[in-house]
Amino acid sequence: WTVGLSYDAFREGKHDLYQFNPKFGLQWNISDNTRLRLATFQTVKPALVVEQTLEPTQVAGFNQFYDDINGTKAQQYSIGFDANLTENMFGGIEVSHRDLNVPRIVEDIDKLKNTTTIRIRKEDQPEDLHRAYLYWMPDSNWSFSAEYQVERYECDCNIAERSSRLTQLETTVLPLSVQYFNSSGFFTTLRGIYVHQDLENKSRGLKDSYTTNQDEADFFVLDSTIGYRLPKRRGILSFEVRNLFDRKFNFQDLNFQTSEARNPRFIPERLLLFQATLNF
Repeated sequence: WTVGLSYDAFREGKHDLYQFNPKFGLQWNISDNTRLRLATFQTVKPALVVEQTLEPTQVAGFNQFYDDINGTKAQQYSIGFDANLTENMFGGIEVSHRDLNVPRIVEDIDKLKNTTTIRIRKEDQPEDLHRAYLYWMPDSNWSFSAEYQVERYECDCNIAERSSRLTQLETTVLPLSVQYFNSSGFFTTLRGIYVHQDLENKSRGLKDSYTTNQDEADFFVLDSTIGYRLPKRRGILSFEVRNLFDRKFNFQDLNFQTSEARNPRFIPERLLLFQATLNF
């Protein structure tokens, strides 16, 4: 069992929030090869420095902190099942649901008095994450992995305060990868990722009329990595190519949900990355 309690005092501009957040988790080894995980907890997204905190970031193996808008209240319910299918094969499933209460800054403009009033409005945003995974290591040199992940986002948005809002987003991601490790230190990875997105936008027209627009995206990208592990664990050198075939596509990133803008998971251009990690 994991039992915890936090108290968060949040103040940022017009938004004040003070609350206790209970946390409960259970990890049950049903047998030597299977484990059941359950968790439910509340969180408040603080204004963090470089996204670091002293509080544990997971409960019973489930993430409890995400890069939500600062001051977001979240209630999460999660269940997972993990199993050693064979000596060299591992698999599992996870299902999580989050109820978010997100603060939004709204400006009320009075043109007659030439004044602007700032207030905070709360938006309800339910999110769902379904994930299944399978890992297989046939020997000490090769490993294979496959995942299936579906993320759903909805927003109870007030379209009247904006000209357009994204109200629904569902993203399906299916990555398949193969890795090779050599005893000399050389390693390589080849990963193919299939992505499908369904979007719904609502727009405000003339005379307070509203239009619902739906769109979808569907694409496949291939990533490749080659690297070398330095002797005596002195570091790793690697060269990675993302979107190897330079595919062009549309992808809705998650910057509209986060407190800070960041690079999206998929970029419609070939990306070359060289990384060197050295230990002294």
